[in-house]
Amino acid sequence: MPSAIRAIRVLPFALAAAAGTYFLLERFGLGSDWSALVAAIAGGWVLGRLTRR
Repeated sequence: MPSAIRAIRVLPFALAAAAGTYFLLERFGLGSDWSALVAAIAGGWVLGRLTRR
């Protein structure tokens, strides 16, 4: 399977990881700026791990 198609297929999992991270950090009071930064890193990490062969 081409890597672009694989990235699109696992994108919902990466978005769910980013959203979950954001809401969890917001709940613990980290602040919206830092929560967004850490959530973007978490989403990118999950996308990278799931698209790796």
